[in-house]
Amino acid sequence: MEFRSLKVVSAKMQRWFQESIEPCYQQWLNYVKQPGVRCVVETTFCIDGIKFWLWVATSEQVCALLLAPTRSSAELKSLLGEDFDGILSSDCKACLQSSKGEGETKMLNPFGARLESSLYQSLC
Repeated sequence: MEFRSLKVVSAKMQRWFQESIEPCYQQWLNYVKQPGVRCVVETTFCIDGIKFWLWVATSEQVCALLLAPTRSSAELKSLLGEDFDGILSSDCKACLQSSKGEGETKMLNPFGARLESSLYQSLC
């Protein structure tokens, strides 16, 4: 089998997989969008040399992932919804802090900044 044929088969399998789990994924997103404490974090993820951000949002029931082209608060809103009425546990990045506008987001970050600072200092 040719490499080109394998790519076509792989793309078809990926599309089939995405379509088959879409209803479950929408259900998971609905869980994450409910009020409560949510841990949200993002990290860079490269695919074929192109930088993406892998966003992770958790609830008591599920963990939802979103592969997004940016690190903006728009991606956070697509995970949690425009009117998320809960508490975010995160690393307090600016994109998370600006998710609801100035001063409106409730953040829970025990030790986050202090830990990040001490880890950075110990590595440098």
